[in-house]
Amino acid sequence: MALAGVSVVLKTIAGIYKNIYSSDLNAWVKVQPQFLEWAQTEGIKLTTKVQVRDWILMNKEAVKGWFAQQSDLIQQTRVMETAWTNYSGYLMLGTAYALSGLIIIRMLQGINAERRRCIMP
Repeated sequence: MALAGVSVVLKTIAGIYKNIYSSDLNAWVKVQPQFLEWAQTEGIKLTTKVQVRDWILMNKEAVKGWFAQQSDLIQQTRVMETAWTNYSGYLMLGTAYALSGLIIIRMLQGINAERRRCIMP
């Protein structure tokens, strides 16, 4: 439980870094002609927030170009956001492996205890 809490804290740190550049990125996306065309055709059923998120996911090269044109501060912020997100993910993955291992060990201990109980008269 404690490790899950630490993971949430790490993800929150990543979110703080992301908030630094996300409003500028979203404003840039909203004035892109490709986004406006896509929003009027395929993305018309979605809210603006979801449209922007989906367009960013579908046009990663354009977003990478935007980041390349930004100041070092924005680029470093993105790197830090990615790093904290990765730390959080690794912590959760490690915790899941440890918990799975613990469950398997306890299961095998229980099986052995039941066998011993059945063998002894």
